[in-house]
Amino acid sequence: MSFAGLKKQFNKANQYMSEKIGGAKGTELDDDFIEMERKTDVMGKCVDDLIGKTEEFLQPNPGKLQSKLRTVNTISKMRGQAKTGGLPQPEGTLGEHMCKHGKT
Repeated sequence: MSFAGLKKQFNKANQYMSEKIGGAKGTELDDDFIEMERKTDVMGKCVDDLIGKTEEFLQPNPGKLQSKLRTVNTISKMRGQAKTGGLPQPEGTLGEHMCKHGKT
């Protein structure tokens, strides 16, 4: 670690100790920053979801989808609900997620 990096870490530790021990008020975040942080988190979740659905579309695994559908049907029968529809198609779920995340 360089001298500048060591100095920066020492200053961070000094600020932390003065805030905790001395009761100094820490730097407050601006409302615009908080909103930008929220939007970044939402965008990250959208990208992660779309990447997963795109991989599922490009490399479908019908066995996994069928077992998932069987599980959903079994649970719905136990709850006394109506039977769900057929096997969901990967292109349909990808399109639904694109529309959902396009609105956020």
